[in-house]
Amino acid sequence: MKKLLIIPTLFILSCSQTKYIEKPIYLKCRIPDVPKTQKPLLKDDMSYPEKLKNILNYMFDLEKENDLLRKAQEVCK
Repeated sequence: MKKLLIIPTLFILSCSQTKYIEKPIYLKCRIPDVPKTQKPLLKDDMSYPEKLKNILNYMFDLEKENDLLRKAQEVCK
């Protein structure tokens, strides 16, 4: 009778063990920190040339940010 209890107990204990599979993960590159371009504040009392200057500076900053992100993307390929 004891043998009948021991066999199922051993079976349950042998199946309950957890097995871990370890595999190395290779990262191609580290993602660089690219600062986000701040949107300019356009006030109503600003003159038209000032607003235009702020908008153009923002556009040029966005182009620089875009170039940095494209270069980072090319490196990570």
